[in-house]
Amino acid sequence: MYNKIRNLPLVNEVDESKVQTLVESMLENGWQGAPILYVADTGLVTGSHRLAALQRLEEMQAEADEELFDRISEILSSPVALDVSDIVNAFCAEYDYSFDELDFSSLRPIFEGTEVEKYADQIEEW
Repeated sequence: MYNKIRNLPLVNEVDESKVQTLVESMLENGWQGAPILYVADTGLVTGSHRLAALQRLEEMQAEADEELFDRISEILSSPVALDVSDIVNAFCAEYDYSFDELDFSSLRPIFEGTEVEKYADQIEEW
């Protein structure tokens, strides 16, 4: 799943200390929480810090011992992302928006009543 988002542009700037905290948490606890939301071939909707942490783990994997390599592989193969292209594209069509015009700080209008709503309490931008 990570491979589908690994090269997508981040939706916002990241705080390196938060990224490092996420790396440590993922190594200790694995992937937890809502998936990163993305629009295929376009960009992220949520999860810039989490994607940056996954990218850091991938970099670490190149020099990892076997145990750490396996742990990182497990994390990177987890269901870390959810393609919301259909939902976002339908919203954009209905309201005559482009992806670049969307307000990523308030996602409720886009995802309310969809499968994504089950993650509402885990998405800061909801």
